[in-house]
Amino acid sequence: QNFHSEEIRFQKDGKDVFLMVRQASEWERRFFDDDILSAFEEERALRADVVLFRLGENVLNPVDKPLFYQKLQEFISYLCAPHTKVLLTTCNLSHPPVDECIERLSQANGYPCVSLGWIGDTPELSAKGLFWHEGVQMHPSDAGMKATKDEIYKQLKGML
Repeated sequence: QNFHSEEIRFQKDGKDVFLMVRQASEWERRFFDDDILSAFEEERALRADVVLFRLGENVLNPVDKPLFYQKLQEFISYLCAPHTKVLLTTCNLSHPPVDECIERLSQANGYPCVSLGWIGDTPELSAKGLFWHEGVQMHPSDAGMKATKDEIYKQLKGML
């Protein structure tokens, strides 16, 4: 994926950044597996200054909330160096058990958290009716993705 336009956006705001994006659906589907963290060794080695955890929609129900909370804390600890700033988001496709854990973890550790559930609840930001595939229709539309990106950017910009 090309994130050059986002790097330019940060540069226009006087921020010198390098962005690395990693799809975490594998972690979402297998967070309970003891060996899942080893799939993220490259990201851990980066020892980033800021890590955004934008995940949750692919966590399958029913959710064992205490286990999910514990494993998300372990994931954050695994990826982040002591100096790393952490930013969490809730799901933009509302997932109450996961969102509750993310919000609780945010509060317990002082991590900022961007609430995104309103995006999935806003019909004009939905992809419903735009695609034949029902799973794709559950996602935000281009406008919803832009709203997601803009909400995250506001918080992230202040952390750099």
